[in-house]
Amino acid sequence: MNLKSMSLGAAMRSLVAVAAIGGATMVGGTALAQLTAQDQGSAQALATDIAQAVQAAVAANEGQPGPVVEQAVEAAIAQTIAASNAPPAVANAAMATAVTTLSSQGLTAVPAVAQAVQSQQAVVVATAVTAAVQAAASTSAGQTPAAQQAAVEQAIATTLAVAQAPPAVANVAMAAAVSNLASAGVTSTPAVAAAVQAQQTVVVATAVAAAVQTAAAATAGASPAAQQAAVEQAIASTLTTAAVPPVVAQAALTTATTTLASQGISSPAVVAAVTSTQQTIATQTGTQPTQLAQGPTGETTTGTVEGPPAPPPPPPPVVPDYRG
Repeated sequence: MNLKSMSLGAAMRSLVAVAAIGGATMVGGTALAQLTAQDQGSAQALATDIAQAVQAAVAANEGQPGPVVEQAVEAAIAQTIAASNAPPAVANAAMATAVTTLSSQGLTAVPAVAQAVQSQQAVVVATAVTAAVQAAASTSAGQTPAAQQAAVEQAIATTLAVAQAPPAVANVAMAAAVSNLASAGVTSTPAVAAAVQAQQTVVVATAVAAAVQTAAAATAGASPAAQQAAVEQAIASTLTTAAVPPVVAQAALTTATTTLASQGISSPAVVAAVTSTQQTIATQTGTQPTQLAQGPTGETTTGTVEGPPAPPPPPPPVVPDYRG
């Protein structure tokens, strides 16, 4: 099944601004442990091949402009995986292991290499999620809706746990998988659709929280207006990449709000940016979300906003086209 090139291509070009390859924390052994003994061997061999292919591509393009290096690395990874004919789950575990290897070697510290690796990992994860959902939906077709939903949610969660991609990469991958599943008619089954939506909400919430953290840290010394604009842009970019309906965006942002509050990310500019986005979503859904608010001593609190929603703010700025 082909991935939607537009959703991946456009989204991945802005990934390097909000995600670092070093964010992948699962060691190769843990990823491989999810597979059978035979598949573990195949995944380990493929991981080695991927890492070597990236190393060779980087060496062959030393001194070349970033876009040239990025294209070469992407092609090397894609060709290596295609030549292996590995099942999606094996490719997913292999890519996670290869990312760990490349990170330990310092190769992903090069922006062009990091961008290429992130892009290809998003493709691999999207393919694995798509296959996992199709398999789970098929095997649980005769069960109750609740059982089928649970089976599909578990399949997605397991696939993402094996991948351990940075939040922004997982967000891109999940968006592509959702598009693929819709095109194939898999999510026409209510229980499957509910499971996919629930898992995408978790992925988007994690990505939003990470994006806000990154933007807030990067603009810590800037003016409040500049920090608010940066945080709003980070949230807008994340939600645009996810391509979720307003009700899902609202649920994801509410979850992200709780995460941010628990981490003490509560500068007035961040609070204003999050609140502004929540109000925009509320006008689209006709509801009022739980908001991130600044407490009397500067801490964050959460609560339901009473009274009519505030007028919507101006549209968020256009997300620039970042490239490593």
